[in-house]
Amino acid sequence: MLEQVERAKRDAERVAIIGALKSTNWNRRQASLLLRIDYKALLYKMNRLSIKKEKAAPPSVQTLAEAGSAPSLPPQQVSLPVVARRRFALSSGAAAGGFSGESRD
Repeated sequence: MLEQVERAKRDAERVAIIGALKSTNWNRRQASLLLRIDYKALLYKMNRLSIKKEKAAPPSVQTLAEAGSAPSLPPQQVSLPVVARRRFALSSGAAAGGFSGESRD
């Protein structure tokens, strides 16, 4: 009886973790927030339950020949880095010649 309870608990935990991972596109940090558990706890549970991201199998040569053309790839999303801008106030000396190499003693 106890073994059945443990198996049911393990299966429910596995389903919840995989569901959270799929809904966050396998972003483990976001999945841990969604599950309301610590990130390290999620990694531990994934390891204990042998949960790994499945890699999509590449299409076989026969499948490509049957399709008659090469598969179309989804457009790439490019994320550009955010450039931090520094604003110097007049009091910092940047506008008043503070970087001219002269000391103000």
